[in-house]
Amino acid sequence: MDATLLIADAQPTSREALGRFFTGCGFRMETAGDGLECLNKVKSLKPDVLVADLDAPWGGAAAVVAFLQESCFDCEMPAVLVIGNAAPQVLSERTGVPQSSCFEKPLRMERLLDRVGLAIALIDLRRDGKTPAKSRRRRRPAFGGRGAPGRSPAWDGPSSGKRHPAYKQRFQ
Repeated sequence: MDATLLIADAQPTSREALGRFFTGCGFRMETAGDGLECLNKVKSLKPDVLVADLDAPWGGAAAVVAFLQESCFDCEMPAVLVIGNAAPQVLSERTGVPQSSCFEKPLRMERLLDRVGLAIALIDLRRDGKTPAKSRRRRRPAFGGRGAPGRSPAWDGPSSGKRHPAYKQRFQ
């Protein structure tokens, strides 16, 4: 596997254990002991996935995520997974990372491996052009679509009871 992971954790034993586990699974591994070292390695290595500890010195995961979101306009931001000594909901609230990407310590390695694999699969799809990058997606208006305001394009009107042909092709 040619994916690169960057583990940012303040505890050397945690970094070492995660590094051995993911190296054994076939990933290229790098580690960082604090937020500042993590940012330097993100810039130089451009990892596919970043696993950051919320409690790492120099800002931890929250500061790293905030900095990457502000500064990665031209670059491809790595997928970010957050680990910490709190519930996933708390980790998500403090970092802005989706709750599904947050893991409470002690870690269940198989769950973390599954999430890393999913993140890499999504990155590969984006690189192959099969799905647009999240920041480049066009958003539809909440109501109205292409028709008149308040009217869905899959509906012909209140009195007709007919569905639009595109709706029939897609859903039937």
